[in-house]
Amino acid sequence: MERDIFPRDQVYNQFKDDFVLVAQYTDSDTDPVPAQNLHKYTGGGSFAVPLYIVTDSKGRELARLVPPTNISSLSGSDFASFLQDAKQKYAAGE
Repeated sequence: MERDIFPRDQVYNQFKDDFVLVAQYTDSDTDPVPAQNLHKYTGGGSFAVPLYIVTDSKGRELARLVPPTNISSLSGSDFASFLQDAKQKYAAGE
């Protein structure tokens, strides 16, 4: 995703203009805090990796995307639409 989808203009421009991109890696054996923080959004249950969540500045979830198992089938326009949807929810105060 970071290599193939994020650099595409329709995605990159949204990241550049409308979002703060934060990556949280949850597979550290020495630091359990990232995985614990992720449980806030997953309820402690199972979740797929990668998992993309858009939150507002208070940490309230606006949108979530779990890419298909065959991640190469996800297009730049699909991901751009996900971002646009989150942006619209933010603007609407949802």
